[in-house]
Amino acid sequence: MNVKYDKALAEQYKVMSVPTVICFVNGEQKVKVVGLKEQEEVEALFEEYI
Repeated sequence: MNVKYDKALAEQYKVMSVPTVICFVNGEQKVKVVGLKEQEEVEALFEEYI
């Protein structure tokens, strides 16, 4: 989503900075990563949900 165009959704999920990546499983937030990260680090955090 683009926080510039959907501020209400950004507030709902407490997105305070960009980039923010959130993983949802069955509608439930499982992992939230804020800030610039290496691809390998993000993949490791989300691995169990993919």
